[in-house]
Amino acid sequence: MNSVRAAVLGVVLAAVAGAGTAQAQNASPVRREIRDLHRDHRDVVRDRHEIRSDTRDLAADRRDLRKDVKAGNTAEVKGDVREVRRDRVDLRRDHRELAADRHDVRVDRRQIRQAVTP
Repeated sequence: MNSVRAAVLGVVLAAVAGAGTAQAQNASPVRREIRDLHRDHRDVVRDRHEIRSDTRDLAADRRDLRKDVKAGNTAEVKGDVREVRRDRVDLRRDHRELAADRHDVRVDRRQIRQAVTP
């Protein structure tokens, strides 16, 4: 009977100790900063993809605009001008987001260096 209690107590203590160390590792400031750095890198990649996509859309809308101006379709020209403006706004917003994410990456790298060096 005592051996069963000792075994159960040993299992419970091992589980509690394991959970405590897992929480301590997740609470590590370096580990948090590294996780944040990875998220910021993913944001940079996503922003670059959006910029390429918006650039393609803008080029297509400009081609349509030139074609409609040459053909004299004034109604379609107005719509194309709106699309070009909207795409330019999207492109500027994506460039701002990319700059902010790059800044976040630099800040995270600096914080990791400061946390690692004594």
